[in-house]
Amino acid sequence: MGLLTRTFTPELVHQAVEEAGAWEERTKALPSTLMVYFTLAM
Repeated sequence: MGLLTRTFTPELVHQAVEEAGAWEERTKALPSTLMVYFTLAM
């Protein structure tokens, strides 16, 4: 996870999620940024 966060900075991930319009709609959902890192790790 450390390598992913160094390679893909949180600012870059926030920008990508914002451009895609993929912010979570529910307050109990996992944060969108966490899901981006999870997808990259797979």
